[in-house]
Amino acid sequence: MINCFDVKLFSFVLILLLCHSCVNRISENFIPAPQVHREVKIRPLEIGASAPDFHLPGADGSWYRLNDFDETILVVAFLSNYCPNSQVYEDRLISFYEDYKDRGVDLVVISPNSPLATPDDAMGYSDLDDSYESMVKRAKDKNLNYPYLYDGDHQNVSVSYGFTTIPTVFVFDEKRHLQYRGQIDGSSAWRAANAEDLRMAVDAVERKGEIIRKENNSPGCKVYWSWDQADRVTLEKTWMESPVNLQKLTLDSLMTLRVNFSHKPRVFNFWATWCGPCKQEFPEFLKMQRMYRDRPIEFISVSLDSPEKYLEALTFLQQLRAPGSNFILQESDKEAIRKKVYDQWDGSLPFTIIVDPLGLVYKVWQGPFDPLEVKKAIVEHRLLGRYYSD
Repeated sequence: MINCFDVKLFSFVLILLLCHSCVNRISENFIPAPQVHREVKIRPLEIGASAPDFHLPGADGSWYRLNDFDETILVVAFLSNYCPNSQVYEDRLISFYEDYKDRGVDLVVISPNSPLATPDDAMGYSDLDDSYESMVKRAKDKNLNYPYLYDGDHQNVSVSYGFTTIPTVFVFDEKRHLQYRGQIDGSSAWRAANAEDLRMAVDAVERKGEIIRKENNSPGCKVYWSWDQADRVTLEKTWMESPVNLQKLTLDSLMTLRVNFSHKPRVFNFWATWCGPCKQEFPEFLKMQRMYRDRPIEFISVSLDSPEKYLEALTFLQQLRAPGSNFILQESDKEAIRKKVYDQWDGSLPFTIIVDPLGLVYKVWQGPFDPLEVKKAIVEHRLLGRYYSD
């Protein structure tokens, strides 16, 4: 017979277990600390193998383990912020999970890339990098209906699943044995597919049927393992070897640039060495140049320092390693400059304006810009886009 003491003891233990579980799930105080690890060989997870366990922080502020997902079927997908293919599949996975979440299917998405290895110019189709902080922003922007987990510190989980391109998806049965590994569908073109391969695999597992093609290699972006620094080193070498110049420019010549007879949008950043906010935001302007260096867009910096401050302005650019199109105006009539560049410019610095071909104004930032806002405006421009097919 169960006495009163046994009931109280059981209740107390249950409360302790629940509290412990809650504490383990909270990751609001998680501080990412990516590290460079020694190289390991990536071996693909074999069909029939058990799902590797994990304990990873999510973009929603919680920690997740494998056993937190207790539905009959578990889908584990690997995506990343930087990869244009991944950005295509974000919406398809949102749609997939909405259709299958009430059918005994769990979905968890993991970002495998090390922020220490992903070079800036790999992010030319995105406004975000692969840091944990950026994942939090992506999850909120996309209103993701599935957990989005970070494996960028150690990448042990990603190594244990064994894949070399993203996106890649894994489908496990009720015993958590792998039944399908590979592509989500056959086309990464925007709105050209709807996760057909994933849906067919899950449908087959659901009815305990046979999956005809259990392994279907997924084309996509490379995984940036922490030990693979080659792309990052190449970009840094190219950047450091590029000359830093400051060209003198008349107002008439500036207006020729402003009219923009090219086929690319142009980003103008007006600054001066005496302007503290200008100097503070300039590294972000340079990061955008690195990110979108292979995309159809031009970046132009224009110093409004007086002509006799030429050397001071050039020194500033050299200290920051700022190659590219840098100019200093020879005119000192700030009112004339303001009216010709953008008649609604209030004269404040820094001042950033994106001009479309033939001079049409696309976006304007008077005063310091929000880097994420500018990058979003760039990557969502009709002449660029987030996807290879845009």
